[in-house]
Amino acid sequence: MFDVTFIDIYCDSSTTGYGIYVPMTKQGFKGAYTEKKTVNEGEFIAMLSALTVAEELCMTSNEIIIYSDSQLVVNSLTKNWTVRASNLIPWVEKCREKYAALIPHGIRVHWIPREKNQIADALSHGGDISG
Repeated sequence: MFDVTFIDIYCDSSTTGYGIYVPMTKQGFKGAYTEKKTVNEGEFIAMLSALTVAEELCMTSNEIIIYSDSQLVVNSLTKNWTVRASNLIPWVEKCREKYAALIPHGIRVHWIPREKNQIADALSHGGDISG
């Protein structure tokens, strides 16, 4: 078990799956969709999965930051952007609910450029963590 002050988590999605990467533990998680998803649906699924990983790690850290290259996902959580697409609303609500519950535990989300999210992107396409 780790006892640290700060943990980063990176998440990303593709049309076939999602990837989560935790550099401190060098752990990568990936999942494949059982049915077709839009790019934005996938990004919300990736965030929900990252929030679940953060929930498991929050007992070992004072602060966890989840990074995503999706401005829509990050801003819908941090700036309360309105999402009108009916296929996204259930995912937005699930993410907002979980995020709101985790904020008191020091969990935050931040946007990063796509080029800084390469490992999570590779995992989302079915790849592995390369050393």
